[in-house]
Amino acid sequence: MPPKPKQPPPAPSKVMKVNLWLRVENNNKYIRGKKKVRQEIEDRVLSRYQMKKDRPDGWEYELSIPYETDKDLDQAIYDDILYEANWIAEARHCFIEADFTAADDPDRSW
Repeated sequence: MPPKPKQPPPAPSKVMKVNLWLRVENNNKYIRGKKKVRQEIEDRVLSRYQMKKDRPDGWEYELSIPYETDKDLDQAIYDDILYEANWIAEARHCFIEADFTAADDPDRSW
């Protein structure tokens, strides 16, 4: 009997719109490359979450993060977005500062 084809995982039932403020800075005055780091973070990490950006040179983003539970949402923010963005910045001798707030509930932040 042939194996059953694998079913794709069910799509998450909730989507949280969050506002992200992201600062990218060089580790010291002799390092250059903030623009490349920001572009790489946008391309490799933020684009997975339907990234919207009002100004091309701005630090503010709107992301749509799919999730099932609050634990899934926290994991997406801390383990996926922040961890990967920090890793990209450190690989190019930069650092990040980030602030997440829920678009529909400004009291909820990460």
